[in-house]
Amino acid sequence: MKESQIIKYSAIIALIGLISLFFFSENVNLANIEEFTPVEEIVEMEGKISSLRKHEKAYFLKVDGLKKETIDVIFFPEEDVFLEEGSYVSVEGVVEEYKGKREIIASVVKIK
Repeated sequence: MKESQIIKYSAIIALIGLISLFFFSENVNLANIEEFTPVEEIVEMEGKISSLRKHEKAYFLKVDGLKKETIDVIFFPEEDVFLEEGSYVSVEGVVEEYKGKREIIASVVKIK
C-alpha cells in the first residue's frame, strides 16, 4: 500500500472518530452535586483542588468539579498523603448534608 493511501485512510478514520465523539458526547449526562442525595450511595467526581486544610488526621478540600461546581470534601486517610492546591483529583465517597450544604465524605482521593 502506498504511503499516500495510508495517510488518506488515516485522515478519513480520524474524521469519522471525531464526528462519532461529537454525537456520543451529547448523550453523556454528568450529574450536578445538587442531584446527589445524602444517602449511603457511593459517588465519584473529578476536579481541581481549590482549597486545602489539614487538621490532625483529616483533610478538608474544596474541589472545583469539571462542570464548574464546587463541593466540600472531607478525607480521613490512614497514612499521610501528598495533596496540594491546584492538583487534579478523583474523589469517591458518600454524600452527606452538613449545615444545609452537601459535602462528600471521601473514602478514596486519587491524584490525576
